[in-house]
Amino acid sequence: MDFLKDNIDWIYTTLLTIGLVLGAVVWLWGRFPFKVIKKTNQVKRIQKTSNFSLASKSGKVSFDYSTNNGLVVLGEKDIKFGAKFSKASDSTIHVYNDHSTISKVLRVKNLKSGDIININDFDNSSRSYTIGVGELFILENHNGYFLQGRLESIKDDRRGDDRDEVCFDYQILDSQNTVFKAI
Repeated sequence: MDFLKDNIDWIYTTLLTIGLVLGAVVWLWGRFPFKVIKKTNQVKRIQKTSNFSLASKSGKVSFDYSTNNGLVVLGEKDIKFGAKFSKASDSTIHVYNDHSTISKVLRVKNLKSGDIININDFDNSSRSYTIGVGELFILENHNGYFLQGRLESIKDDRRGDDRDEVCFDYQILDSQNTVFKAI
């Protein structure tokens, strides 16, 4: 008991400091940067509070395509891609070449992961393509770089889901080579 009496000021100061530090951590946890991207099961889920942008060259992303005009920006600088989506159904989604960074969009059907893709073998004459779950889409930006994405899932709030959401794996290729392996 003498220890407590002799050290009460030190104990009080230490507990107050710990409380302030923990309070600051809790406050920061609810602030930038943690609202921008929240990892859930290794999926980079873009929240409405974010700028709808990810700089990483590969990964899995999901976002609400009914917000931000269906736009998510992947990559940065010369390898930047404005991927634009809109509702089609609960198993397909429309992908567009409308963003200023995109010159072409392609639909790639019937290829498995590891298969060789030659860009010249696929049609890119349309402004948009309807992509099904499991299919690949490819975007070419105005600098000649490619992004390939494999559609993993779609949620549609008009067809029984609680929200609109598209989820896909993507890879931005470091070279401007038109032949590469499918993800």
